[in-house]
Amino acid sequence: MDYLYDEGDRDIIFFGFIIGVVSFDREDNPYEKSEADRFNHALRLANFLISDLAPLK
Repeated sequence: MDYLYDEGDRDIIFFGFIIGVVSFDREDNPYEKSEADRFNHALRLANFLISDLAPLK
C-alpha cells in the first residue's frame, strides 16, 4: 500500500511544480492570473506534457 501513497505524493509535487510554472516568470515575478486561470493553465500544461511523453513509454 505504501507505493500508492508515494505515487500520490509524486503527483501532488509534479502538479505543484506545474502550477509554479504557469504562475511565475523566470525572475519569480507573479503573473496576474486568477486562481481559476492558474489552475486551468496548469491542467492544460500537464495534459500537454503527459500526452507528449506518452509515446516514449
